[in-house]
Amino acid sequence: NEYVNNLKLDSEKYQITGDLRYSFLNLVKSKGHFEGKFHQKSTLISLHSPIFRSKFRYMKRIKFDPKKLQDQQYTGYSILDEQLMYDYTKEYLRLAIKVIKRNPKINFLFRPYPSENEYVRYYKKIFKKYKNVKIDLDNDIFYCLSNCYQTFCPSDNVSLESVMMGNSTYVYCDFNNDIHRYIFKDHPFLNLFKKNIFKNETEFNNLLSTEKNIELDSQIRLKKMYGLDNDAFSIIPEIFDKCKNNFVNN
Repeated sequence: NEYVNNLKLDSEKYQITGDLRYSFLNLVKSKGHFEGKFHQKSTLISLHSPIFRSKFRYMKRIKFDPKKLQDQQYTGYSILDEQLMYDYTKEYLRLAIKVIKRNPKINFLFRPYPSENEYVRYYKKIFKKYKNVKIDLDNDIFYCLSNCYQTFCPSDNVSLESVMMGNSTYVYCDFNNDIHRYIFKDHPFLNLFKKNIFKNETEFNNLLSTEKNIELDSQIRLKKMYGLDNDAFSIIPEIFDKCKNNFVNN
């Protein structure tokens, strides 16, 4: 209805189907993942962008004034945006390592950014001495989420999908940090779940022993925003079946 009303669309031409990705999420949530499950659920730590394959490990750094960032729009595509996300992710990884080190009795599932498959050996080297860490890039994110009860991550798609899966979910963001505020100020998670944010090692560590529930009204809003009640698996084929032309058959 938002799309139809705001974009002045001919409502009879459009049907809301939901998203195949989230229909799969619902399937995993209700029936379990086809890859099975762990013997014991873990705490998931997920990274939002690459570190070892990033060009900013070698590139000359761009100078900028953090105070002026708020007059700009983060897109993720400019060189400066990529540099800032790399710095944020590296900062978050260091934070995660400290927390893992302080909590040897907690089982962690660590998920690097998917494009870093060829660099998994570096992560294995980092966590080699920590017996409570399992690194997983072989399975999809829903397998990881379904095998965990808590998720710590940046404010990204994983944070929203974790809430949809029913996990206690927390994101790393410090609103007093100009760079953090610039990158994440428009993300839905920060608008919907303001209480589920941590900004330093102490807050991260304290949340490990708690389960802060996501507010019900915010959950309902999220469900509505992403069409979780629409079963795309059944709706999309029905639409194709009704097509008068032979496009699908061809």
